[in-house]
Amino acid sequence: MFILLLSLLLLSLTAALNPEADTLDVADTLIISEMPAVSSEDTLNRDNALSDTKDAESDTIDTDKAGFASVTYSHSCLKVIRENKRVASDPGSELMPGDIVETCAKHFAVLNFQPEGSMILFPSSIVVVSPDGTKLTLKSAEILFEYDTITTSFPEIIHCFDESLYHVEGSPPLSFGVHCRGESGMILTSKRGSLWWNNHGKPFEISESTGIMGRVTTANYSRITLPEQPVIMDSIVVTPATARDTASINGSNVTLRWTPIAMTDQYLVHIYQNDSQKTHHVVTLHHSNQFSTILSGAGDFEIRVMAIDFYGVTGAWSLPYSFVIDDSDSAAKEESRAFES
Repeated sequence: MFILLLSLLLLSLTAALNPEADTLDVADTLIISEMPAVSSEDTLNRDNALSDTKDAESDTIDTDKAGFASVTYSHSCLKVIRENKRVASDPGSELMPGDIVETCAKHFAVLNFQPEGSMILFPSSIVVVSPDGTKLTLKSAEILFEYDTITTSFPEIIHCFDESLYHVEGSPPLSFGVHCRGESGMILTSKRGSLWWNNHGKPFEISESTGIMGRVTTANYSRITLPEQPVIMDSIVVTPATARDTASINGSNVTLRWTPIAMTDQYLVHIYQNDSQKTHHVVTLHHSNQFSTILSGAGDFEIRVMAIDFYGVTGAWSLPYSFVIDDSDSAAKEESRAFES
């Protein structure tokens, strides 16, 4: 009994001399249990996740879309929708793959493709470009496309309603037209050179100054002849604009006439300044074979005219007619010369 009491006394004395021993053990245990276990594999996965995040951020920066065309002529009502938002469409603004371009009911637009090539959008046109820039969808639209070089970023595939056309032998020729509308389906014309397209897996050729019209399936279309090429008469009159013509008398009044073309419904008149940027001034339709307008500024200008028949088929452009406007004189000087495009 005495020995048992002595043992208990010694244990109590030891605990009294080391009061922190048990406390430290408990505390250490609690601290360790609150810390999450981290293995080398977890560390590696976390590093990879961070790396993936950085790569994703880098991809977002590095894959910015390159513009495929720019607006060189338009009215204020030209609408460009990008990622469900309307963006600026003033002359000089850049278009991107995936854009939706729409012209209003009475106005045209001119787009320049890269590196060289231009497209005229007619009124009430809706053009949808695929995100990768390879497909062009026309909805009740009409376009005229012209190459200045043999290479361009013009899309490889054109959709017109439910029909699809593919280029089949390299780039299309220097000039062609596409017209999509409900009454006559698609109209595809070749302005210069043979036009090879692949439709529903079957290629067909459209020779110069001809076209096809209809639903443009392999069995349901008819061949057509383009309207004749107008000839601008050597009677362009360039005179200083008066206050009666315009609020500003710094402009010049330009009047021109061209040969009437049989079976023509309208004429498309295009006036542009032949400078380094090819500034476009007028793109307009007229029923008569004459036209007057006021141009501001000085420089070398060119006029060309195209006939359009009752089906909307567009012919070849006339040879350009050049003239010079010089604001330094009291009367504008005129110089005319026709040359092949």
